[in-house]
Amino acid sequence: MKKIFALIIVAIFILTGCGKLPTVDVNKRCYDTFSNMTSFCAEIKVTSYSNTNTTEYTAVQYYKAPDKMRTESPELISIVNDRSMCVKNAVSGQIIRAEHLPATDIDYMFINNVISAYYQGEAATAAMESEKDEDVLTLTAETGLSNPYKAVAEVKIRAEDMMPLSLEIKGRDDKTYTEIEYLSFEINKEISDEIFNF
Repeated sequence: MKKIFALIIVAIFILTGCGKLPTVDVNKRCYDTFSNMTSFCAEIKVTSYSNTNTTEYTAVQYYKAPDKMRTESPELISIVNDRSMCVKNAVSGQIIRAEHLPATDIDYMFINNVISAYYQGEAATAAMESEKDEDVLTLTAETGLSNPYKAVAEVKIRAEDMMPLSLEIKGRDDKTYTEIEYLSFEINKEISDEIFNF
């Protein structure tokens, strides 16, 4: 009798608790939205955590398929284009370039890379939760990076309209080291190739 009662309690917890599985409709809408994403422009607030301090800044991200990414912050402009990268210090004007980046060198601060890792990853998970009277889809994927502070990426998406809310990069210790809040997100925006030129 105790076993049956325990099973009933577990079943109730699973059916009503946090982290329930997303519905087929939500999964399909998420896949359709992001697999058809050819570009985006996002204003973000970034918070980075270390053992000694917390750093916050705002930035604008641009993405254009298949591999063009640009981040603009008050201090830096970073451009990745066809496995080459250029970082410019906006204050001093100093420029650092890198050519032929390895295919494993992926920037998980861009949501397109997290979504791609989620759909390709064997250890990826999805869950639905209610936050502030909204249904939120959480996609979690292992990054495969050797950096112990960038082991897992987790993105939260509002289920109603598939708008990203946040992105977290966690370490192997399950602590959050980078947190991104999306202040705005415009999907499939017309973006000129010129902004990705070095």
